[in-house]
Amino acid sequence: MALRRPIKILTPEGIHMHTERTLLLAITGMSPAVVTETLYGIDRNGGAWPKEIKIITTSKGKAKIAKGLIEDQQLEKLCQELGKPMIPFSDEQIMVVPNAEGKPVEDARNLADHEALANFIMTTVRNEAQNNNTRIHASIAGGRKTMTFYLGYAMSLFGRHYDKLSHVLVGENSEVFERCPDFYFPTRNDHIVHEFNGTEHNAKDATIILADIPFIRQRAVVPELIKTMQDKIDFRRLTDLINLGEQPDQVELHVYPTEQYLGVKSRNSSEEMAHVHFPNLLHWSTYLLLLEDTLREPEDREEYCAWKSTERDDIFAMVLLKKVCEVKGIEPQGDSIEEIASHLAEYFDRDGEYAGLKRVLGAIAETGFTGGNFNTYRNAIKTALNNKLPANLANLFTPKQQDQTLSDEELKERKNATNARKKLKGEKISRSKTKTGKKGHQYYIINLPNHNKQIFIHN
Repeated sequence: MALRRPIKILTPEGIHMHTERTLLLAITGMSPAVVTETLYGIDRNGGAWPKEIKIITTSKGKAKIAKGLIEDQQLEKLCQELGKPMIPFSDEQIMVVPNAEGKPVEDARNLADHEALANFIMTTVRNEAQNNNTRIHASIAGGRKTMTFYLGYAMSLFGRHYDKLSHVLVGENSEVFERCPDFYFPTRNDHIVHEFNGTEHNAKDATIILADIPFIRQRAVVPELIKTMQDKIDFRRLTDLINLGEQPDQVELHVYPTEQYLGVKSRNSSEEMAHVHFPNLLHWSTYLLLLEDTLREPEDREEYCAWKSTERDDIFAMVLLKKVCEVKGIEPQGDSIEEIASHLAEYFDRDGEYAGLKRVLGAIAETGFTGGNFNTYRNAIKTALNNKLPANLANLFTPKQQDQTLSDEELKERKNATNARKKLKGEKISRSKTKTGKKGHQYYIINLPNHNKQIFIHN
């Protein structure tokens, strides 16, 4: 008989996910029963049976979990009761949150410990959500309120469309079982459990309900590199950046041309909140041109805009190459695009850090700078911002289109200036353009509410 192939689902990331593997990720405190109750609820609801369990808790909670689920074999007993495969589980799957000093937390009681706890939970969920072959079922049925909040919020930030969030509810007339430390799940047959005062109850009479919790998935907001890198997450810094992105008038963008990076600050603080480095010199120089144009008075702007992908733009190419020279402190050599680009290609051929730049500059010297190049560079700028910043904040710094304002006279003047350039053999004339395009075209700036009070270029 042919083996049945596992069902595959196309994830938002475009990767096919095998749906047969589920991880139960649970928060617990001093009551390990929430794990078995959650598993019981999953089975009763016909949910996917987990192949792995990971529990986040304190050092005190770890001892209780190890005794109840491992030493007293309550996990194994549940699997036998339900006729389900045993889920491998050991001390290694019990993760103790660290405090601010990195030591295991007994019970988080101060602000620093709570922030360390938040960072740990966020990082754990992020790391598990990187595996597109695993569905996360997160349970917030146990643990301190802050721990469950952080797990729920982590699922909102990193959870995918097929991940789940749940809570365990005790049914009507079953509240007494919450006072029974030896109760772990409802049984088919009689099984007596005891309250702290010795009162007996039959586990057969208990009702456990697994409640699915809908949550808003905000994964698209999170910086791309935070979703994929293994570094620890600074939850406060991440939330501060996301919140700053919702206040466009409070953002400050500090630009360091020769260092090739941006610093992001809030207008209410002198502290740098984020740092975006642009390793590609041509991409960075293009961004600098757009930033500088943004800071000009509207009537003085160069108004850089896109053009046909196959057409070359000699005016923009010259401006861009001179900006590259300026950033690197190099005197432009030559009067033409070909001469300056060729000289830069030779210069960077000697510099190992920019070895790959020689090929691109050689292509510009040979075929010019096309509309396709410009669009590629704009997309690269957008990607660099989205890699390091929340989507709403990156969007504020991404070049946006504005309606062009040039008059007919200015258009005619620029067109004549362009056509006056001698056409070289085998070369297409640069597009008919003014500063940046044809009448009615749109140009690019960084559209913050108050450019001159929010963008600072530190030359």
